[in-house]
Amino acid sequence: QRQMCIETDEDTIAAIGNVYTDTILRGNGYARAIISTLIQRLFDQGCREVVLDVAINDFSALQRYEQLGFVTQVHFWEAKARLK
Repeated sequence: QRQMCIETDEDTIAAIGNVYTDTILRGNGYARAIISTLIQRLFDQGCREVVLDVAINDFSALQRYEQLGFVTQVHFWEAKARLK
């Protein structure tokens, strides 16, 4: 079985990101079911903390993640760098 957690000196952490549901399938609870199951499996594997990133203006996703128990810890920028 593959370990999905990152072990640091202080904790064992897993990160979730880039979750997307096709617009046709939204509103059926698929993402919630998948994320809930994933979180439980991560905890079962020994992860002590699960973090995620979501766009600050994606209010629908923020609300859904809050319903799953996530809280905003920090805001950050994500950007691409180009070689000149």
